Amino acid sequence: MRASAFAATAALALTALTACTNAVGGGADDFDCAESPTVSVDDNGSGPKSELRFTPKEGDKLALDMDMDMSMSVRADGSSVPTGDIPTITMGMTTKIERVTDDEIETSFEYDKVDAGGDPTVESTLQTLVGTSGSITTDLNGVYRDASIDPAPGLDPTMETTLEQLEQQLANMTVPLPDEPVGEGADWEVETPIELNGLRTCNTYKYTLDELDGSEYTLDVEINQQMAPGPIEQNGVEAELVDGSSAGGGTMSGSLELPLAVSGSTNVDSSTKMEVEQGDDSQEVESDVGVDVTINERG
Repeated sequence: MRASAFAATAALALTALTACTNAVGGGADDFDCAESPTVSVDDNGSGPKSELRFTPKEGDKLALDMDMDMSMSVRADGSSVPTGDIPTITMGMTTKIERVTDDEIETSFEYDKVDAGGDPTVESTLQTLVGTSGSITTDLNGVYRDASIDPAPGLDPTMETTLEQLEQQLANMTVPLPDEPVGEGADWEVETPIELNGLRTCNTYKYTLDELDGSEYTLDVEINQQMAPGPIEQNGVEAELVDGSSAGGGTMSGSLELPLAVSGSTNVDSSTKMEVEQGDDSQEVESDVGVDVTINERG
């Protein structure tokens, strides 16, 4: 496989994994998934129970840093393809609560720093993301409603498809809370449909309320994702997804005074099988991608 074809294939594999986030998307009639995010309680937990709602104040600010480590293996027509080392990527953002109403919270954000572990090629491209801004809107339960993103001036053209992925990464930091009262040990499930670059997925998140101390919470989360077979396109490369799924989990911590988790770590492993075409080339490409993400409040 030519180097350019591999790079595009790797991007497609990353797209498949990055889709493991919270966002509303379309889906075909034969794709069995909720039409919009749904929250259902499996266990209300023990001890005192209360209705959990986010209560931010307009003007509240928060700075977060996200570290991402990724591993990847790729096989083209059964033969292993060298992928090289992938540097740890750190992205920083500032957030501000812009608007709070009786049923909505709007949070603005701006990416203010990027680091790629000293890799000059990756870093020079990622640096053009600095200054990218936007907003995300949820209801008072933290359920995603809408988002917008404005690219930074001078954004590298190769990063344009990354913007939608960044928007969805931010949406993944929101925590959908159940309507009914719950206590420690409560379990609830969130099913969410997504469409990203033609890839249709159905994501299921299972949250467990591990600890609740006043407004402070800690959650365990399990993540499962099924990808619908069909066409997918990125950076001019067309492919047919034959099979794909992701699974993982981790922890998230935060405060009900802010609609975003302020710390946490997750690990997600994704496997895909695709028929990839570029020019006259057509190959069956299998990929295994692992991503470890850590989020912390900036000190």
